[in-house]
Amino acid sequence: QNPEAARYLQASLKLLCTSDATIICADAKQWLESAIGVFDLLLLDPPFTDKSVDVQQIVHTLVSRGLLAPQAWIYLEQASADVLPHFADFQLYRQQQAGLVRVSLWCSVSKATH
Repeated sequence: QNPEAARYLQASLKLLCTSDATIICADAKQWLESAIGVFDLLLLDPPFTDKSVDVQQIVHTLVSRGLLAPQAWIYLEQASADVLPHFADFQLYRQQQAGLVRVSLWCSVSKATH
């Protein structure tokens, strides 16, 4: 929901000369209701103070609706005090903490076994 961040990401795509990427700047819950397509990379950066955002439910919905590619990756930013989630069909690939922020990278189980 940060238009400035979306513009930065869009500019980065131009620098990478890629034409097969889409930046979506929207409320995740509303977007999920009508989402179409298959995504290779999911960037989740929910507001740390909004405890109504359930990242596990978001990922579950994406998987159950077939919106994540079989070899998809998930990048998650969360408060370091928050419990690390568990995503079915994904395993933790790497995590790092910097102050009050934890970042984690998850790969699909099919990607991890190949």
